[in-house]
Amino acid sequence: MQSCWKTITAVLAVSLAVTACGTGGANVQNNGNAGASQNNLPDGVQPLSLGGGYGMLANNAQQPVRIPYVAHGNKKYVPLDTIVELLEYEKYETEEDGSREIGDKDVLFRLTPDSLDALNGGDPVRLAEAPKVIDGKMMITPSTAADLFAEDMVFDVGENELIVYPSNTTIIGRDNDDSDFAVDESLDFADDPNDPFKGDEDEGVFFNSPDEAEAALEALEAVANDPEAQAVLKNINMNRLISTAKQYLGVRYDFGAKPYPRSNAFDCSSYTQYVYGKFGINLPRTARAQGRMGQTVSRKNLRKGDLLFFYVPGRFKSNKVVGHVGIYIGNRKMIHANTEPKDGVQIRSIDRAFWKKTFIKAKRIAY
Repeated sequence: MQSCWKTITAVLAVSLAVTACGTGGANVQNNGNAGASQNNLPDGVQPLSLGGGYGMLANNAQQPVRIPYVAHGNKKYVPLDTIVELLEYEKYETEEDGSREIGDKDVLFRLTPDSLDALNGGDPVRLAEAPKVIDGKMMITPSTAADLFAEDMVFDVGENELIVYPSNTTIIGRDNDDSDFAVDESLDFADDPNDPFKGDEDEGVFFNSPDEAEAALEALEAVANDPEAQAVLKNINMNRLISTAKQYLGVRYDFGAKPYPRSNAFDCSSYTQYVYGKFGINLPRTARAQGRMGQTVSRKNLRKGDLLFFYVPGRFKSNKVVGHVGIYIGNRKMIHANTEPKDGVQIRSIDRAFWKKTFIKAKRIAY
């Protein structure tokens, strides 16, 4: 299946209006006006074209953006392209069937014209209203926008416009920046001194006895029957798992990668899914879903094999939503599939300010 790849730098074909309002810590609200047919900007508000980037938004970083509704039939819509660019998702893929795949390091959203079936956060959902292609652009109703992006942005559903508020966090650099920046010491990572696999890597053994192997197979069956169940295999040798993960160093990154044996590529969550799958742990497909597995652990007590979850910065994007995942390998380093500072599976120090600032949580899914 061929894909048309786009990074989110295209020129918006619609106008956004920016007003001089404060963020005010607004909460998500849906006032039930999604079915109205008016399509007028508020009095005194002039449309503002963003052109081909975020220069104008950068100058209005503390102001909300108002996305005017587009009337069609007896409903009103907002352009999907506008929301995607506003939230600065790194990938926006158009499939042959016209469906759109959206995300940062893996596919979080998939929408198909005239279909109620979609992905939200990587999970299948049934939409109340189907997306429409209007004048060649994918459009969604304000209520659908609220349902899909409720975790990803802070917004109000107004009578005439969708109002999106900027994040209250400082926009930071990227992992491939040449210079680092100061970060509070409280954000430093540390190893758990009681990690049974600390020290040098050792291939070790997977199971210590036939009885342990049989118990692990029984646990695997339970996990396979319940994808959301917490992994309970307790005899995984994490040094062996990390050695296995390193076998794929340099494998190319591909957003929405199909299964590795067929694609010879990974995105961040298909990589962790594949590596842990080799040790009998059935992880969900997306980083966001994987973040719901296991036991939360402190950044000060990391063990080898813990999954590390991060958000992807954006001026209007929530800093509480998982956008990336990697495997902790000890000594404040992780192995992960990413696009920077090079493309593919790579080892990176999480001592860098970028990772300290964007860290959300660590999860222990096996012991």
